[in-house]
Amino acid sequence: MVERRFRSGLFKRLFVLCGSAALLSAAIATLAFYSYRTTLTNDRLATELAAQAHAIAPLVGARLAAGDSASASRLLRSFAGLHYVTCADMVRDGVVVASFPPPGCDLVRAKGSDREVPVTITPGAKLLFRVRVDDDLLLTPVRAETALVASLMIALATIIFIVLSLSFRKKVLAPLVALRDAMQASTP
Repeated sequence: MVERRFRSGLFKRLFVLCGSAALLSAAIATLAFYSYRTTLTNDRLATELAAQAHAIAPLVGARLAAGDSASASRLLRSFAGLHYVTCADMVRDGVVVASFPPPGCDLVRAKGSDREVPVTITPGAKLLFRVRVDDDLLLTPVRAETALVASLMIALATIIFIVLSLSFRKKVLAPLVALRDAMQASTP
């Protein structure tokens, strides 16, 4: 009975310790990957929105200067090419002057969070694009990639920890048990 407790107790504690360390390291690596991919996706989003806003700002500014807000609203439709954009508003001095869809983001009650992109057309003339982005749609690929990385990390960590635990049992615990048995046999 003492022999069985010695064998299983030490190995069980080692097994639990190694398993916990493996899962903790997999969780940390997964969280780091998710944070990295989220930051990368948000940076890409900011770049895409800024590029789009700077491309159409002179045209929208000219339409608004001519008093044609309907054409300015149609130009804002170009933001719809980004599949995670639900609507876009053009704001000047705190007032929405053009939007896509035309009623405006607040009246449409579009889902998502607002991102603001200020654009200077001429010295002293600034336009502010307020774009509503569906964050769930934006981060869906990031979540899928993170789930894949998490499953691979857990599988890899489990394999490594099982191999290390079994080798420790064979290389360290087995000789210790043999030494203890030899000492008990030689000293009654």
